[in-house]
Amino acid sequence: MTNDRLSPEEVKALLTQTDEGEEMLLTQEEQEILNEIYQIIKGSLAKNLSEEFGREVDLLNFNKEIVLAETMDKTINFPQVEACFDYAGEVASSSFFCLPPQEAQELAEFWLKVQGKSEQEADGEDLLQVALTQITHKSAEAIVQAFQMLTDQKLSVSGSKVNIISEWEHSFLNSFASDEALVYTTFDLKLLEGQSSEVATVMPLSVLKKVVASIMDQSVSGKEESATASIQEESVDNNLYDRETGSDNRMNKENDRHNIQSVEFSSFDQPESGLEEARNLNMLLDIPLQVTVELGRTKKLVKDILNLSPGSVVELDKLAGEPVDILINNKLIAKGEVVVIDENFGVRVTDILSTAERLSKLK
Repeated sequence: MTNDRLSPEEVKALLTQTDEGEEMLLTQEEQEILNEIYQIIKGSLAKNLSEEFGREVDLLNFNKEIVLAETMDKTINFPQVEACFDYAGEVASSSFFCLPPQEAQELAEFWLKVQGKSEQEADGEDLLQVALTQITHKSAEAIVQAFQMLTDQKLSVSGSKVNIISEWEHSFLNSFASDEALVYTTFDLKLLEGQSSEVATVMPLSVLKKVVASIMDQSVSGKEESATASIQEESVDNNLYDRETGSDNRMNKENDRHNIQSVEFSSFDQPESGLEEARNLNMLLDIPLQVTVELGRTKKLVKDILNLSPGSVVELDKLAGEPVDILINNKLIAKGEVVVIDENFGVRVTDILSTAERLSKLK
């Protein structure tokens, strides 16, 4: 555990559950990066769990907030199943997964069915230990994958514990200091239509701030290295110019009169590594792109357009149930199907177009 402590003002702001608490703990830039981290964790979680259950898993109603450890006993309902995972590496820490026992039992039974195992092979507490340890371990690996995707730091899952906790005194979360700031997230894990499991995750804010700082340092380092390279290149050009013009005044005048310049040849040396390219690519990650989901198209005569009125139906060139087009900056890159997320429309990507397909669409 970390020894970071909050100021009285920060503790007060968090206890009153105001946005000021998060603003006092994180700058605006840090908040934005933390939100991006959790978006990547969400995607990584969905991918790992879909592979584990052998079917697509949806994570719905994903919420994140910063709370104090001393408030967790009022936040979580007991009894519950808790899984604790330790991480070894440059960002040593722990993460916690919590879910109600009944929903944990259902997940465990579904996992055993997917794995082709019977409940008799692992009944009662053993069932939870075998199935839930594997499920939550996959979730912990998703966090590792997200961190490694964003930073150069090495990280691995080093240990795990899964238990049914009946009261706060025995909770794994009770090991935090009372004024430790935690990032508490909840989401609904949907496996089957009409059936979902409420899952909560907890991580120390101090650890996540280290990840945020590492991402910010990489961005600054990439910009500094790019600026240094430009300065060095300009310095080399100036030195060459000084030597050439200083050696012979007559050559200098001749060069000025005819605009004679030295020939510069491209370097054929192999790059030392792809690290520089990766850092330069990171500088492009904040560029906004327009995402458009196209339901279909059609052509109409001017007279047909003029006859349009409320209630008119326009027939499109796509069949019902046919995948919709997903365009990035008006370039077709994927196909998907329309879904409803809470009260909003969304699109589930079903197919990514190959390079050849994307080029054929541009012709």
